[in-house]
Amino acid sequence: MTGRALADIPGTHVVVKVVSPEILHKTEFGGVRFLPKEAGAVREALEDFQARAAKQGLGEAGALVCEKADFAGGLGGELLLSLRVDRAFGPVLAFGMGGILTEYWGKNLRPGRSLAVRSTLGLDQAEAARTVAATVAGDFLAGRTRGQEEPLVNPGTAERALLPLSELAETFSPLSKESPWTLEEIEINPLAVDRKGRLLALDGLGRFSREKFTPRPRPFHKLKALLEPSSVLVIGASGSSVNPGRIILRNLLSSPRYSPENLFLLHPKEKEIDGVRCYATPEDLPGGIDMAVVTIPAGENTVKLMEDLALKGKVETFTLITSGFGETEAGKALQKKLEEAVLATREREDGGVLVNGPNCLGIVSAPGDYNTFFLPPYKLAIHKGRAGGANLASVSQSGAFLVVQISRIGRFITPRYSISFGNQVDVSVSDYLRYLAGDDPVQVISIYVEGFQPYDGRNLLQGAREARAAGKRVILYKTGRTAAGAKAASSHTAAIAGDYAVAEQCFRQAGILVAPDLETFEEWTQVFSLLGGKEVRGNKAGVITNA
Repeated sequence: MTGRALADIPGTHVVVKVVSPEILHKTEFGGVRFLPKEAGAVREALEDFQARAAKQGLGEAGALVCEKADFAGGLGGELLLSLRVDRAFGPVLAFGMGGILTEYWGKNLRPGRSLAVRSTLGLDQAEAARTVAATVAGDFLAGRTRGQEEPLVNPGTAERALLPLSELAETFSPLSKESPWTLEEIEINPLAVDRKGRLLALDGLGRFSREKFTPRPRPFHKLKALLEPSSVLVIGASGSSVNPGRIILRNLLSSPRYSPENLFLLHPKEKEIDGVRCYATPEDLPGGIDMAVVTIPAGENTVKLMEDLALKGKVETFTLITSGFGETEAGKALQKKLEEAVLATREREDGGVLVNGPNCLGIVSAPGDYNTFFLPPYKLAIHKGRAGGANLASVSQSGAFLVVQISRIGRFITPRYSISFGNQVDVSVSDYLRYLAGDDPVQVISIYVEGFQPYDGRNLLQGAREARAAGKRVILYKTGRTAAGAKAASSHTAAIAGDYAVAEQCFRQAGILVAPDLETFEEWTQVFSLLGGKEVRGNKAGVITNA
């Protein structure tokens, strides 16, 4: 750095900052210096940075020399504006209190007040304004705190900083084909307010990659065949004992919609079970069966059998009850083979097959008048024809939760759908939400989710917006609030549990009611279902309590 180069920088002093991909926190490293505008002082700082980096094994270090900005500082005077790619929700923005106390504010202010997090999906001026206003930083910027004589910035200044970053995020998203590059992360901290009310980016970092994600195509239209099948194949029913497959068969036979005329069994030895004909091989079966329920143990033979049924056009959709796939270490490779087998069918004109599961309890569908839970009626009674719940769809990653829910609310409510989706090897929670958003009788959608397939959280947000636009209420409970909980959720269903703080704020942005605990989740589900989708407002509501 020469004296001539320094002369081009305004002011009498400069800021010298360390530059290294290995040094993310410059202040802790001692890598920020305020120096007189002298070449010797700048060179000395650079040499010190290089020596420190070498001593700590951080490789080469350089220096950035820049103008010393004149900014006010103080509360609200240093902000944080960042972008990162979340593997469930895609690009998300964060805005809030910045500077060296960012972590302190995050620990000591309630979630959303220190840092507001938003998906960039459909982020507009109005949502940007709500984002800023939700934070403590927004209070200071607008002059809403006691003792402030005037706002720190003009109205709209902070919001206008969010929108260009959101556009960058969408252009360089892992889901975008506009560029081969993905903008993985940008952090501007601090984003300072100068004495003229302008925002100045005083420091930042960014990270690019070439990682791209191509969504799997799915024949969405076949969800109707899965939820309202006209014919069903059961694989795994025993002729000599009452195993899960046999229970499911009997549950199906209890419905007037199904009989030996439209029920089929695959069994290598039996000729008939409970009056339903058995077929020895896939080749013997008729084609075009709407749904197959698979209960045989996980293994390569199971995957091969499903592949044969799909490729030969025997089955349109599957509910794979079986566990032992991606939720276990040994089953990960097996689930990968299953995914490949499903994708192989997508070359067909009709789009191929759909698979619900694996590792799920099954589905209870009032429109389809069927129950594929492997529980007999004396253990779990499904009461048909109740008005309560006719407007409710309950979608859960955990089959056990659905059993508990039905047991607890079953005195008053029988959901129109109770859907257990497990590992989401194919059909995902967002697919069900989008389908239910278009099912007119459904007014309340209750979702229990542990994790998402890559970027499917973003699809869920879009589905929730569609449901809200149709006047439906979406209620959600997300597990994995703690590190231990996130690990447990991931191990259960092999999904990306994600950062709960990010998830919660993104859900709320999409108009989803996020339940803080299971008790509240159950109460909200009952209340909104029994209210029949009505909006309660004004003085027309009464509350009766026992105390």
